[in-house]
Amino acid sequence: MKKGYTHFTIYEREKILQYRSEGCSYREIGRRLERSHTSVIDEIKRNSFDNEYSPQKATTQYEKRRSSK
Repeated sequence: MKKGYTHFTIYEREKILQYRSEGCSYREIGRRLERSHTSVIDEIKRNSFDNEYSPQKATTQYEKRRSSK
């Protein structure tokens, strides 16, 4: 597992969407991305819109949150 915190990239967000559509568990997604499964859960919860995860919207929201600091 990676040490410290790094933000999800658009590539990782696309992979999350792909793996979820394949029916992978949060733990499996975490293993594949070398991330904590709780980070994956938090990412999906934080960036789901109308109960659907969107990598593009997630990236847009991340950029908005980042620029407002």
